[in-house]
Amino acid sequence: GDDLRFTGNFHMEDRRYMANLEASYQPETDQFKALIRVPPVKFEPGAVQPLDLSPLYGAFFEDAEGSFEINGEITADNGEVASDLTLFIFDLSGRNGDIRVDGLNGEITLSGLNPWTTLPQQTLTAEHLDVGLPLTDLSLTMALPGDDSLRIDFASAKLAGGRIVVDPSVLQLRPDGNAMMLNVRGVDISALLEDVDIPGLAVSGRLTGHIPVRMTNGEIVIENGRLDADSAGTLRYVPTSGDVPLDLDDGNMELVLDALANFEFTELGIEVNRQAGGSTELGLHIAGANPDLYDGYPIEFNVNLSGDLDKIVRESLAGWRIPEEIRKKLSGF
Repeated sequence: GDDLRFTGNFHMEDRRYMANLEASYQPETDQFKALIRVPPVKFEPGAVQPLDLSPLYGAFFEDAEGSFEINGEITADNGEVASDLTLFIFDLSGRNGDIRVDGLNGEITLSGLNPWTTLPQQTLTAEHLDVGLPLTDLSLTMALPGDDSLRIDFASAKLAGGRIVVDPSVLQLRPDGNAMMLNVRGVDISALLEDVDIPGLAVSGRLTGHIPVRMTNGEIVIENGRLDADSAGTLRYVPTSGDVPLDLDDGNMELVLDALANFEFTELGIEVNRQAGGSTELGLHIAGANPDLYDGYPIEFNVNLSGDLDKIVRESLAGWRIPEEIRKKLSGF
């Protein structure tokens, strides 16, 4: 006849049916059309894993549970390739390095394959994301414009009784040069400090502010981040050992520790900075009084904090990398 038509079924070693392809090609008009169906594929520990389906992309997601399916079509008209393929994700869990995600759901529709391009407003949600800090109830609205970038229209997650919201951002698929603003809203200080190893420190209250983050030579840089307490609260610090993570000279150490043993603050602000290859520096500004010290005379001072926060920041993101082979595929075949 006037066209070529064919069908094909794809199989795995232990599955009789994996996917179906129905395609046609019209030589006179140089038009190609293929319908692709991948019924739900279920991942289970010790059974089918992403690596079994794709040695290239599967290595990006390990210890997977959940399922996915794909439906749609690919067309080519005079060499111009287009697609309308939708990837459905159902309760997917797994890890990439030290990062773990649970309860990932959503739909991603690819409108182009060379390079990979999506329709606007693609939405993903997740119940839990562990990046060194426990994020829950994540929501991400994004798109791949097809220009070697990832556009984030909206991203938010709950953290320590508050929320982190990401400003709209455009990220390059190569990590260097990327920047985004993290807006912190009403985070419970005491819950947040559970992940920072400073023995003897207890703080009440909630923090709101912003943390600008960018990548330089594969390193995280934070410049002039600022978090402030929403209202008055208490800060009690009684070191349990001689190792005090405060940057003070010996002359001020005893006075500051006496004040912080039972401090009722009216103002509390934290400045966050991190240089490439350096450690995270926290500058604490606090104003208030200790009712047990100098009859509650008002005190205001600044101290610098160290501790395990920098370790958390580095280790939480160190495991997440887009493999170079995958980045090239996202940029185009």
